[in-house]
Amino acid sequence: MPERDGGSTAPAIDTDIVPKKPTYKQDWPADKQAQITEKRRFQVLLHDLCRGVQEPPSKGGRPRTPLADVVFACAFKVCFVQMALDDAALAPVIATERGVI
Repeated sequence: MPERDGGSTAPAIDTDIVPKKPTYKQDWPADKQAQITEKRRFQVLLHDLCRGVQEPPSKGGRPRTPLADVVFACAFKVCFVQMALDDAALAPVIATERGVI
């Protein structure tokens, strides 16, 4: 570089002007649709995985929640912990309506 070698001077820097940070537009409808699609696909795939969970033998007493449902709920909560609180609260209701739990 010629500036390093002393061959020329560096360009002047105007310190009175604050550099403008570039901004990028967000396609919110497409982003929301992608999130919805991701959640739906994940529920279906997780349901298929949890179908293979074996139910331990019952020892009597109060009927247990099926172990597959417990595993589904735990895995779904962990994977989507960053969902908005209202979405997270509705997730089990939506999953029940769809028959995945």
